[in-house]
Amino acid sequence: MKSRSFLALGFCLVLSVLALSSCASSGIATSVDSSINFAAYRTFAWLPDSTWQETKYDNAILQRRVEQEVVQLLKTKGYTLDTLQADFLVHHHVTVEERKRVLQAPSYLYSPNRYFANRGYFLSMYEPMMVSNRFREVQYREGTLIVDVVDRKQQRLVWRGWSEQPIESIAEFERSVESRLKDIVAQFPAPGTSK
Repeated sequence: MKSRSFLALGFCLVLSVLALSSCASSGIATSVDSSINFAAYRTFAWLPDSTWQETKYDNAILQRRVEQEVVQLLKTKGYTLDTLQADFLVHHHVTVEERKRVLQAPSYLYSPNRYFANRGYFLSMYEPMMVSNRFREVQYREGTLIVDVVDRKQQRLVWRGWSEQPIESIAEFERSVESRLKDIVAQFPAPGTSK
């Protein structure tokens, strides 16, 4: 009974570590130009990209979805869309890269180490003992969704937010875009605040 609870505890520990590592890999990060007064920003416009080339993951349909979602999120935050005199310009892009990760799989040997005798019956308890580690290299795709903010007057990048996440398919990537954009834009300061 004791060995079963030990195995269950070990299994739960492994699942917890995997869950935490998957959360960490899909985290949101930002890069901010600290010399900019974000409190002065009130209006925005979408920055067209003349160098954009359609890819499997970053197509015209996704471009429109992202633009509509970011515009709505910024309006909800309190910014005003102004295509003539915007304080800042917003742009997004998507990158997909092939990555490699090394997974470790320990090997266990179960050997009896305790014997109990009760009324003539013998019971042996098996406890796991780690004997080796196996390593395996796994290839995967990592999709990065990036939202850039450019100061219109200075014409320079002042804020970047991004989300990296392993992706299995185009459909999975497209399903995750809305929630990832919400998490990214949530990090951008609200109007009248500097952080």
